[in-house]
Amino acid sequence: MKKATLLTLAATVAIAAGIPSLALWHHTDQTNQQLAEIEAQRQEEARAEALRQQQLEQERAAAQQEVARLEALSQEQEQQRQQADLVNQTAEAWRRFNQALDTAISAHSNNAQTPAQIFGTLANDLGTIPLNQIDPELATLINDFRSTALEAHQIKTHYTTRMQELDAGVVKASKTGCDVGRMAGDENPLRNCIVGGLLGGFVSAVGVSEDFNQLQADYEARSQGLLQTFNDLYGRKEAMGDRLQTTYGISLS
Repeated sequence: MKKATLLTLAATVAIAAGIPSLALWHHTDQTNQQLAEIEAQRQEEARAEALRQQQLEQERAAAQQEVARLEALSQEQEQQRQQADLVNQTAEAWRRFNQALDTAISAHSNNAQTPAQIFGTLANDLGTIPLNQIDPELATLINDFRSTALEAHQIKTHYTTRMQELDAGVVKASKTGCDVGRMAGDENPLRNCIVGGLLGGFVSAVGVSEDFNQLQADYEARSQGLLQTFNDLYGRKEAMGDRLQTTYGISLS
């Protein structure tokens, strides 16, 4: 009896001793599973965040590309606008330049003004043409024409004044216009306005005085220099017409 009781008690103790071990194992298994689930969730969140960052980076790159595209488009449009303005203003300057020359030539042909007045008017007309926003070579040509016309005006005015001091009769002959040496179809229509007029009076007055002869010699020398300058300018003008037609499609027709 005692033996059976002891065996039963021993078995009960053994079973009782195993119960905590089983419970502990079960609890550990649950903890590991929870940790695994937490780790899986963390990894999933990390992947989602990485994907979100990638998408944001792609969106930023796309936005930057769009900004660059719009900026390039804006620059292209601005360049086109500036080019259109350049062509339009160059065409207008070319028209006014030729108009000023035609006005001077008409005054020369009709004896409407004295030589000094013709060149003074030409210099003033050319001076009103804006040169900042036009083809630079045309701007240089117009400015050179104006400078030469102004020089011719000053020479004519100076020598007319000196002749008034020397011989009133010569002055009267000089104011007839630009008829002396007129040549039809001359490539430089203003050349006779330079050599005419004053020299026409001089021819009849050679030998009047040493001062007068010196004045004539000075005038002839400076006039020849102006003639060469105007010849060069007219050559450049013809070349400019071809250049503007080829480069910008600009013509006077």
